[in-house]
Amino acid sequence: MPSTYSCIYCPENKIEAEFSKDHVIPKCFGTFEPDSMTLINTVCSDCNQYFGNNLELYLGRDSLEGVTRYNYEIFPSGKPRFRRLIFKIERPNPLAGMLVSPKPQLLEGLPEIELLEQVGFFNAIIGAYEYFLDTNIPERGRLEKDGFNFIDHEIRLIGDYDKLRQVLAGMGYPNNYLREEALFKTPEDKKNIPVVIKSRIDRTIARGMAKIAFNYLARVTNNAFVLGADFERIRRFIRYDDGDFDEIFHADNRPIFRKEIELGKRILDGHIIVINWHGDDLICSLAIFNRTVQITYYFRLSIRHSGIWIPISSGHWFDVAQNKIWPLYNIKKIIVPPQSRH
Repeated sequence: MPSTYSCIYCPENKIEAEFSKDHVIPKCFGTFEPDSMTLINTVCSDCNQYFGNNLELYLGRDSLEGVTRYNYEIFPSGKPRFRRLIFKIERPNPLAGMLVSPKPQLLEGLPEIELLEQVGFFNAIIGAYEYFLDTNIPERGRLEKDGFNFIDHEIRLIGDYDKLRQVLAGMGYPNNYLREEALFKTPEDKKNIPVVIKSRIDRTIARGMAKIAFNYLARVTNNAFVLGADFERIRRFIRYDDGDFDEIFHADNRPIFRKEIELGKRILDGHIIVINWHGDDLICSLAIFNRTVQITYYFRLSIRHSGIWIPISSGHWFDVAQNKIWPLYNIKKIIVPPQSRH
């Protein structure tokens, strides 16, 4: 008779053939040695496929961390389509506000930018152009109420000029257009333009990050522990998008380590994950691309824990420079190989 195991997410009893290996840190954020941060007979293939299609796909292609991986030469297999990220040319550049899409070295400020198809209208109240994607062009009447001027200032068309002109004509905008070519006279005009990035952390991104935290808990404890009733809240949030977002999750820019707080800057480059008890709550702190992104995610894995209590104080550093995993035996004292110190 084949052995059966319980998936930590469904949770259903299934035979071994219905499980697939899962990684604590998704491969979209790097691969690491030793390959010890994997889960065997823990996450069933059905749940794994669901997470890949509905959570990890967006973590890798539509999050600030997903864009940051370009800097570490971890490239996506498909072209990103940003819905949670906005990339704009920064002021005081005369093209400030224009929407762009990142190329691999964008966050280093080096490349030629890739413009999205968009329309720019002059806002007389702020004295600058505002840009809208071709799929989100507002009605003329709305913009006129908001102080936009189409008569004394050209409407800037970036992308397929003829298509955009026809769309705007159908919406009643005046025939007062300026082509993209008039804005960029030479290829050099598109280089070394500072870009500001705004990100939106919604339930999908939070659930993807929570899965990393819960996988890590399963890895450093055991399946029986995380299958306990005290983890039903976080389990349902990750798998079924159920539960109070604010009760389970929050994010801020505070570093995880005390030394980084004292120095006022983040030191370790890579991913950091730490789990500790805070009273009766079990809390996970997670930073992906810690030094570059500088966002820490916090998850209440168990709230007012009432089940079997076991001592948990665990942390690991995923070193993206060396593709290695280092244990943090004491969260106040980091064990860092000499060649990796910053």
